[in-house]
Amino acid sequence: MTTDFEVPRHPIGVAAERTGLTADVIRAWERRYGAVEPDRDESGQRLYSDADVERLRLLHRATEGGRSIGQVVDLPSEALAELVRGDETARAELRPAGVDLDYLFSLAVSLNGPALEASLRRAVLAQGLASFAETVAAPLLRRLGEGWHAGEVTPAQEHVASAAITRVLTAARDGRRRWPAGGDRHVHGRASRGGRTDGGSGRGAGRVAGRLLGRGPSGGRAGDRG
Repeated sequence: MTTDFEVPRHPIGVAAERTGLTADVIRAWERRYGAVEPDRDESGQRLYSDADVERLRLLHRATEGGRSIGQVVDLPSEALAELVRGDETARAELRPAGVDLDYLFSLAVSLNGPALEASLRRAVLAQGLASFAETVAAPLLRRLGEGWHAGEVTPAQEHVASAAITRVLTAARDGRRRWPAGGDRHVHGRASRGGRTDGGSGRGAGRVAGRLLGRGPSGGRAGDRG
């Protein structure tokens, strides 16, 4: 039985827009490597399913990480996704301390909890807890919350970010020398099954950040009056 994920519905222009590849590259990868096998409409135009688009996106991310298309094109999609997550996690460990919010956002929406947490960990070590919370955690959560309200970010994506931020903030506050291992695997399972994720707006991690920094809900120090 064909699922909605496998139904051909997207012309090549949409596939290019969603994957970051050019239409010429998509055609070349199909012709030379059989990367995907799109359907055709009555006029002979290519039509791609969501599954095709996701596979092309993974292939693009793998090649951006330094692998050739020939090395990865035959991998099953699950193995390809695991390879990409591993590559991105390794790159995150080596990234300079400067914070790129666009990069952090991309890790969240790609559900790459381990790479996101590694990048956040480097940022908090470089900036300190208070600066990290105000210049990294808060803007990232705000952007995810805006995306969620606009229907562009899913609860699972928001939860990967809020859980990673919560763990990093908690570890920094407690002065731990050993950070939680395993990234966000437990989060992936719960979120992907449609569990509640604090409303999908980042408010959960935002409240945690406030508590960890000793601030009340309004942003002032806990216990301040007037």
